[in-house]
Amino acid sequence: AQSPDHPYAEWIAAYDDPVFAADTETAIGYVTRAAARADATTRDRMRRAFEAAAVWEREFFGQTAAG
Repeated sequence: AQSPDHPYAEWIAAYDDPVFAADTETAIGYVTRAAARADATTRDRMRRAFEAAAVWEREFFGQTAAG
């Protein structure tokens, strides 16, 4: 997404923003603390939700590579 003409250039650039990085670290802290208090079933559901989200993001960005 080096080209400003890329359909998701602004969105991809957000990943390089220091504010985005700081907000991401904050969110990781929230989730880490929630997982520490959760039971095993809830932690498993959290893990599966994260894995699904990662797959969806990979597939989403994979669309632009093919077309």
